[in-house]
Amino acid sequence: MLAPTGAAQAISIRDDAAPDGIAAYYDSGNAYPNVGAIRIGTESYCTGTLLNARSMLTASHCFFTGTTNQADGLGRLTNVSFSPEAGAAATAQATSVRVNAAFAGEIPTGDIALIAFDRPVTGLTPVVVATSEQATGQRVILVGYGLSALGSDPDGAISDSRRRVSYNVLDFVGAATGLPPTQDGSSQDSSQVVAAIDFDAPGYPSTNSLGAAVAITGEGSVLPGDSGGPMFVTLADGQLLQIGVLSGGYPPQGVDFEAAELPDGTTVITYGDVDFWPAVWTFQDWLSSNSFLQTASAVAGDGSWSAASHWSGGVVPNNASGFVAGGAARYYDVSLNQAGTTALDMNATVDTLTVNNDGAALALASPWTLTTEVGTTLAAGQVDVAGGLVAPWLRVTGGTLSGSGTVTAAVTQTGGTISPGGAGAIGTLTVTGPVSQTGGVLLAELSSTAADRLSASGAVSLAGGLQVALLGTAPPADGAVFTVASGASMDAAALAAPADIGAVTFSLRAAGSDLQVVVGRQALAGQADGATGRSVAGALDGMRGQAAFAGLFDSLDPLPSFQMARALDQLGGVSTTAGATSRTTSAQFLGAASQRVGAVRSGGGELGSANAAGLRALLSPAPEAAALLAAEQAPAGERLVRPRLSGPTDAQGATLAEAPVFALGRDSGFGLASTELRWGVWAQPYGVRAARRGDAVGDRWDTTVGGVTGGADYLLRGDGVTEGLLVGASLGYAKADTGYREITDEVKSRAWQAGVYGGWWQGPWSADAGLGFALNRYESRRDLNFGTTNATAEGRYDGREYSAYAEGRYRHEVAVGGPGRLELVPLAGLQALRLQTDGYTETGAGAMNLSVASDTVTSLRSSLGAALAYPMAFQDGTTLRPELRARWSHEFGDTDTVVDASFAAAGGGAFQVSSGDLGRDAALLGAGLEAQLSPRLTLGAAYDVQLQEGYSAQAVTGRVRVAF
Repeated sequence: MLAPTGAAQAISIRDDAAPDGIAAYYDSGNAYPNVGAIRIGTESYCTGTLLNARSMLTASHCFFTGTTNQADGLGRLTNVSFSPEAGAAATAQATSVRVNAAFAGEIPTGDIALIAFDRPVTGLTPVVVATSEQATGQRVILVGYGLSALGSDPDGAISDSRRRVSYNVLDFVGAATGLPPTQDGSSQDSSQVVAAIDFDAPGYPSTNSLGAAVAITGEGSVLPGDSGGPMFVTLADGQLLQIGVLSGGYPPQGVDFEAAELPDGTTVITYGDVDFWPAVWTFQDWLSSNSFLQTASAVAGDGSWSAASHWSGGVVPNNASGFVAGGAARYYDVSLNQAGTTALDMNATVDTLTVNNDGAALALASPWTLTTEVGTTLAAGQVDVAGGLVAPWLRVTGGTLSGSGTVTAAVTQTGGTISPGGAGAIGTLTVTGPVSQTGGVLLAELSSTAADRLSASGAVSLAGGLQVALLGTAPPADGAVFTVASGASMDAAALAAPADIGAVTFSLRAAGSDLQVVVGRQALAGQADGATGRSVAGALDGMRGQAAFAGLFDSLDPLPSFQMARALDQLGGVSTTAGATSRTTSAQFLGAASQRVGAVRSGGGELGSANAAGLRALLSPAPEAAALLAAEQAPAGERLVRPRLSGPTDAQGATLAEAPVFALGRDSGFGLASTELRWGVWAQPYGVRAARRGDAVGDRWDTTVGGVTGGADYLLRGDGVTEGLLVGASLGYAKADTGYREITDEVKSRAWQAGVYGGWWQGPWSADAGLGFALNRYESRRDLNFGTTNATAEGRYDGREYSAYAEGRYRHEVAVGGPGRLELVPLAGLQALRLQTDGYTETGAGAMNLSVASDTVTSLRSSLGAALAYPMAFQDGTTLRPELRARWSHEFGDTDTVVDASFAAAGGGAFQVSSGDLGRDAALLGAGLEAQLSPRLTLGAAYDVQLQEGYSAQAVTGRVRVAF
């Protein structure tokens, strides 16, 4: 075995490296702050390095006397200092010492140990230890606090507990058996892997025993007191890497060396010395498992702090206290980095806590307290403090800190949220210490009478963000004042006022060391979207402060802007569809009579594909309901029948019925000798889908109309073929259901109709006209769902409808050659409607019921158009009729509907609801082809399009005509 020259080794250096003497040569600039002095008892010193905040790396032999392990006894007397001058106050006291089990008092086997600190050592960067074998030839750095001497003057060695540094070249890496023998010829019998150097005297090769005989600048070695100290190499990026822990040294056989024995018996060897360090990369597993600072992370899922199964490694994290014999001290860096809630159910102390998973939560329940001796970081997730959290500092960089407990720490917030009380609960979070916010959000929830509060004993500086949320069914009153933060002093000059919530406004004011939020109100008109919303908001603003409407404002005021706009639309959701619905039902009613006249004039009825469905409806027990169902089941945008060239139109994109489905008498088309008859009766059910796609919510709706019209007429004069005068009377019933695209409101109308009609034709000229009257019944429903409001307002009212139309046309034929003649049919028409609706007052919605004034809608539409056809007859009896159609319509009357309304309760404000403008002009274009394949079978197809400002509709239809 190789014998050390003393209990340890210390720094010695070549003379020229310390021209002012060895006493002045030390690490005065603190270049190696993570190297510390170990004081064992009153006289013994070693050196070590900071492995982590709770562990120091040193040599086992520092705690041995011969072969006796005195780790526990000596450890109780051990303290450490990381000052360049170790005579300063101790940095920490040892609470445990753990020596490697392989060490039995003989160096260098297992000569490595760890010391636990009674307090975390922070502010210093731990050393990085090598994990792989190092190559020889590298420049190494040796650091220690032991005896110090110049290379040529071992007798002048001093002991002043200062940190000193020397340099050398790594001459040897391998088993200690490969080192040179000692002066007496003994060889090392240890297989321990070591790193070794020799101390070459400049100009004296005889002092060399390992590697090159040339001394480098600053070359030195170690002396007693440096045991456990580091050997460093410098990596390419400048980082220091510890590769060994100093074990011992000796003068090898056959070299010249300098040596002296001090009065206390200590042997000092300088030039010619060989020193060795057990290689740290051979102890990686031991260092990892025996470090006094361990990491613990909560496993995924919910669990209690005291449950070992909730922690990785199966050990409950809780720091040891006092001195723990046998090197059993344990300290913990704890992280919650998986989803799940950890519930504190004991008083626990750890070094650090980090919460950094969005799904992780720590519930610090009362009466328990969690203490972190280094500090706490909340980067993501949730920490809820109902009990206590004690730490030197708490950093909130993300996540949410909440609760009504006590945090004893200096709190800094750069991100995340601090939410006193927690979500949905008013409370005070107490901070014993200062609070500094440079980012993130302080969230204060307000009820009608109380507010969250951050209460600190130290100075409070808020320069991030303050967010206010409202709780409960009623917001705070206008002018209410709440303290949301307080401290020994308050600096919130850089804090912006929180964002308004709907009509509820917030402003900040300082009151001594308190930060207060002042609650106010702003006009609802600024929250509206669209003319109706603004009109309703203006009425509401004038009603503020009236007791009857307090509940309405409590529900309305806190709504966010997008919900506020929708709520205002609901409050003013008076239907403006009556005029549009009447245009459709009157056009169907008058149009059915017009088509009846056309069928008689043309000499036959048609049973088309659309009318086949109509016939089935007519034969049902409730013809108008069956027609309405047919309309409702039609795919969106599909028209049940094609638009007609002539007759009334509704300007809503709805199309009109063809010739009557069922007729008896003259020209019925059912094989009767009808040409001799002058009377006829007929019936026509219909189903229509109409749509509106305006800009406002109330202008985006779909209406399905179902009805039946019937009549009786008489041919006053003429043969009915080349000329005729027909008069008749008709009755009808229609029902229309309107639903909206974005809201659930609906309007139902029922119409009982009566009218007279007539037609005249002679040669190429023809004209027809009609008058109509209807009694209408309307039922409206408004669903009010916003904030805390959930109500339905219903209204019932009547209307009277007057309608008329007249149209004339001329049929002109031109011979152009070929199998047919070109037909040109120009036409002109006029259509009038006047609808009067009664006023009404809604029921069922309390203060939100509306009184709606009576209203009148007037329509006067002109139309001009023409059809161009070329009927062709062939020798086999078939005929073809291609046709082009064009029609222009202009509205001289109302293109929108304006309804006056007010809130029905006393003091309710008035407002107006206006539908969007339909546009005055519309164009109807079409093309068709009809083929008569036999006297009994005719096929047809048509394409029609309606073009109007803000609206378009297209239809492709097929027709079948069968004669019996």
